[in-house]
Amino acid sequence: MVELDPSYLAAGLVMGLAVGGGLYARQSKEKSDLAVQAENNCASRFEEDRSLGGFGSFAVDRWDKDGRIVVEVGFDKIDSSYKSRLCVFNPKTSRMTAPTNFGRGRWEKRDKPIRRYPFF
Repeated sequence: MVELDPSYLAAGLVMGLAVGGGLYARQSKEKSDLAVQAENNCASRFEEDRSLGGFGSFAVDRWDKDGRIVVEVGFDKIDSSYKSRLCVFNPKTSRMTAPTNFGRGRWEKRDKPIRRYPFF
């Protein structure tokens, strides 16, 4: 049986953690870059296509859902109030969609599940 020096094991462990941490950081940065790209593209698309929204489009919030980046786009801001629509960006296809009010519920950000029957 081969005996290994503990110092080599420790060095290997440190190198493994460094490489793994670097890969994780790179992947996180790529996801962050995609999210920022989605925000910018969605706000620009809403600004260009008036049928999607009004004037002065801006990103309100973003979240991941079902493998897609969902951006809430605000527009027509007056003081502290504004209208909003959702923009769904698929990073695999680089395609954006803007669900209607009927399809919006599927992409809404929910911290807690909806109670369908409030009396039970």
